Amino acid sequence: MDYKKECIKIIAEKLGVEESEVSTGQFLSRDLGADSLDIVEIEMEIEKVCKIRIDDDYYPHEDITVGQLIDGVKKLADEKG
Repeated sequence: MDYKKECIKIIAEKLGVEESEVSTGQFLSRDLGADSLDIVEIEMEIEKVCKIRIDDDYYPHEDITVGQLIDGVKKLADEKG
């Protein structure tokens, strides 16, 4: 599975932007305008699509970059096997 592509697709859909407008260096909140509910919804959709579980305290802070989110998803998927 291409986790980067899937995550960017989900982020774009949830935030109402084009996939081409989402890059790995952008912060979900500061750059893309996601609020805490948006982030929860993004994580829930990623869990469903990527068949992983993201614990509430998995990310150290709320305003993470798209790249940090993708890296975390890849790591969780690898750990799951």
